[in-house]
Amino acid sequence: MRRYAELLGDLPPVVAFGTDQGLLLADGYHRVAAARARGLDTIEAEIRQGTAHDALRYAVTVGATQRGLSQQEVTRRLRQRSGGRWNQA
Repeated sequence: MRRYAELLGDLPPVVAFGTDQGLLLADGYHRVAAARARGLDTIEAEIRQGTAHDALRYAVTVGATQRGLSQQEVTRRLRQRSGGRWNQA
């Protein structure tokens, strides 16, 4: 995270989805953590409109690409880690 904090200004904006439930962060968790560690209250973000399911699908696509995994494998891991909260993915 220290490296993210050093590069924060050079990294792309985080991606969040505006849903009925508010904003859901879909990509950029480490960037948000780095910004908080630097004491920042704001971070540049790209806001997309959609549902919670849209945000999850986007996160799965990005995660699969970044890690060289299939979307099915990323979805399986998300389901495991979420304790069953993301069964619709």
